[in-house]
Amino acid sequence: METRANHILVGSFVIAVVLLTLASILWLGKFGDERNAARFDILFSESVIGLSKGSLVSYNGVPVGEVESLTVDRQDLTRVLVRVQITGRDLVRADTEATLGFAAVTGVADIRLLGGSRDSPPLYDPDTVPVILGSPSPLAKLAASGQDIMVNLNEVAARLTDLLSEDNVAHVRTVLGNVDALTTSLAAERESLATALQQLAQASSRVEGTLEGIETAARSVQVLIDGDAHELLVTSQAAMQKLDTLAVQLDGLVADNRSAVASFSHQGLREVAPALEELRATVASLQTLTEQLTRSGSPVLGSPQPKEFKPR
Repeated sequence: METRANHILVGSFVIAVVLLTLASILWLGKFGDERNAARFDILFSESVIGLSKGSLVSYNGVPVGEVESLTVDRQDLTRVLVRVQITGRDLVRADTEATLGFAAVTGVADIRLLGGSRDSPPLYDPDTVPVILGSPSPLAKLAASGQDIMVNLNEVAARLTDLLSEDNVAHVRTVLGNVDALTTSLAAERESLATALQQLAQASSRVEGTLEGIETAARSVQVLIDGDAHELLVTSQAAMQKLDTLAVQLDGLVADNRSAVASFSHQGLREVAPALEELRATVASLQTLTEQLTRSGSPVLGSPQPKEFKPR
C-alpha cells in the first residue's frame, strides 16, 4: 500500500508541475503579446453594419488584432467609434489608413489597415488612445455614387422620352419612307448606274493616258533643258561676255579719242557747211544747163524735132 501511495503522490506532483509549466508559458506568452499590443480608435463616417465585437483587424491582409468595442461618437452622431486592439503597435504609422471591408461570400465585415511608410512616425502613444480616421469603403463609395447614377439615369430616360415623342417618330417615319423611295429608284436605275460606272472607268483610263503623255512631255522638256537648252544658254552667256568686252573696248576708244572728236565737231563741221553750200549751187547750175540743152533744137544735144509733112 505504501508503494502504491508513493506512486500516486509522485504522479500527482508531476502532473501539477506540468500544468503549472503550461500555465506559466501561456501567461508569459499573453504578457509578451500584451506588451507589444496597443489600442486604437477608428472613426467611421458611414454605417458599420456587419461589424461586431471580435471582428478581424488585418494589416495588408495579415491578421494583427480584433475589434474590442463599437460605440456611436457622442460628439458627432453620424460617426461610429470602433476600438481595436492590435498586436504589433509599431506597424501603425501616422499615414496608415483604415477602411471597412466585407467578406466576399459571408458578407461579414472586418477592418483593414493599409499603407504606412517607414519614414512616417509611429502613431502609438502610451498616454492616450490614438485615433485613426477611417476612409470610405468601396460599398460606401458605390452608395454615394449611386445617387449620381440614378440622377444620370433619370436624365437619360427623360431625353429618351423626348426623342421618342410623336413628332420625332413621325419625322423618322418620313425619313424611312424617303430612304425606301431612294432605294427603289436606285434599283430601277441599276443599269444606268452600271453604264455610268463603265464610262467613268473609261474616262479614268483616258485621263491616265493623258497623264502619261504629259509626263513624257515633261521628261522631254527636262532632257531639252539639260541638253540643247543648256548649250544655248552657255553660248548666250559667251556672246554676252563678248558684247561686254566690245562695249568696254568702245568706251576705251571713245575715251582715248574724245579730244579729236570734240575738235572735229567744233571746227570740221564749220568747214563742211560752206562746202555743202557750194556743192548745192553747182548742182543747181548743172541742172539749169541740162534743161537748156534739152530745150535746144540741136540734133546733137537737143531732142530731134519732127519734120513737116508735105504731100507730093
